[in-house]
Amino acid sequence: MTPATRRRFTLQLTPLLDLLFIVLYAQYIDLQQATRREIEQATVQREQAQVAKHEADKLRTDALERLNDLNNKLEQADIEKRRLSRELELVRAETEKESQARGELEKLAARDRAAIGQMVQSVLRINQDAILQALQGAAPADQQKLRVEFEDIKNTSPAGVIHHLRATVELKKRADLWEVYIDDNNSVRLTMVGTIVAENVRVAEPDQLTNTLAEAARQRGEPKSLVVVLLSWSNADRRTRDTVRKAVDNLVTVMKAEWPGKRIEVAPLGYTPVPP
Repeated sequence: MTPATRRRFTLQLTPLLDLLFIVLYAQYIDLQQATRREIEQATVQREQAQVAKHEADKLRTDALERLNDLNNKLEQADIEKRRLSRELELVRAETEKESQARGELEKLAARDRAAIGQMVQSVLRINQDAILQALQGAAPADQQKLRVEFEDIKNTSPAGVIHHLRATVELKKRADLWEVYIDDNNSVRLTMVGTIVAENVRVAEPDQLTNTLAEAARQRGEPKSLVVVLLSWSNADRRTRDTVRKAVDNLVTVMKAEWPGKRIEVAPLGYTPVPP
């Protein structure tokens, strides 16, 4: 190859080399840009990963705190449940004791009522249902006191019976005592709830005496649900006693008609030489 030919060939290769360098440089620039983009993307992803890790750590911490708080509450609830269970057991035991005590009191009260009924029938000679009805709702302690009172007066005189009944608080709470006494001179004295409302009443006919007693009762006012009329006498004659008894029976009929629902019982106590 001649020198001219080599020179011409060399000149023809130079543009190709320049083009090759340009292509390589362009590829280099593209590679740098691609690498930069990848680095930027990797940086963003790393930052996002760190943010996500921080949020995950926070969520885990919050969850652990809530779990710990829930465990504490469950523990407290369990303690409270055990405490309430113990209190419930104590209340049940106390209720059972009270129920047993009430049962015993009811048994004692029933025995007291039965004893009172028998003594009322024996001492006052009136229907025991009258006093038992008046005792409905009375406390067992009151019934026991009343039973003791009747036991005390069981063997006393008619005057003693009247004095005891006047002083018996438990009876006076539930019943009114009316006292009809026939004196030696055959006159009648009427005492209502401890107050003399008529005395020296002369006995002629039963109706006349009934009207007198009824008027005194009206002026006294409506009595309690139970009225016990205590009838006693001294040395009055038999005719006067029979007339007064009939007048008292009529009085019961009249007063029951005026005060429906009231129970009025006559207790003939008998001979009492001294006015009670």
